[in-house]
Amino acid sequence: MSIVAASTTEKFPTEDLAKFGLDQPKLKLKLDEHEFQFGTYNPVSSEQYVAYGDAVYLVSPTYSETASIQPVELIDKKPLKPTEKIAGFDFSRLEQWEDIRLNVDLVDGKWMVSAENANPNQDEMNEWLELSWLQSSARFVEPYTPNRNATYPSFEVKLEGGGKVHFDKIQEAPDLMLGRPDEGIIYRYPNDIGFAMLNPPVHIPKDEE
Repeated sequence: MSIVAASTTEKFPTEDLAKFGLDQPKLKLKLDEHEFQFGTYNPVSSEQYVAYGDAVYLVSPTYSETASIQPVELIDKKPLKPTEKIAGFDFSRLEQWEDIRLNVDLVDGKWMVSAENANPNQDEMNEWLELSWLQSSARFVEPYTPNRNATYPSFEVKLEGGGKVHFDKIQEAPDLMLGRPDEGIIYRYPNDIGFAMLNPPVHIPKDEE
């Protein structure tokens, strides 16, 4: 959108659009009722010819490069918004935790685990949260339209203030695919990072898992 504030020292009439490669524009960008058409590049300055209104202008090529990016590529690849502060996790509906209905919660800065025999190390839990959730970003994202006829394992991230964010585990391997229905986005992670995200180091004895 910064194209609307672009500055230029060169302005040409639109009498010969083919001269600027604008008879067949490489890209058209529409912002409400405004249309910008991008043509060829000036061989001396490397700037790009752009038609707008009744004139042609020379502007930086970065505008068309940015405009060519697919909108989905601009989406933040972190699964939670900066304003969504984690207060815990409800993993009870994931296959590996169904038997013990696992919940982990941050209470007054200390991790609490729903399983009686769990022995979580506070430093390990804090590191798990930091590396697996706060710092980790998806490799890429894509649109997600929930399928009403499909049932996926799911979990919820508990937020400070009592809110929750629901995630569907669409696929576990070879990549972990987490669908966030309220945002309509799928987050895809490498398998090793995905495994860590869904398996906090709660240290439950083997016969209790």
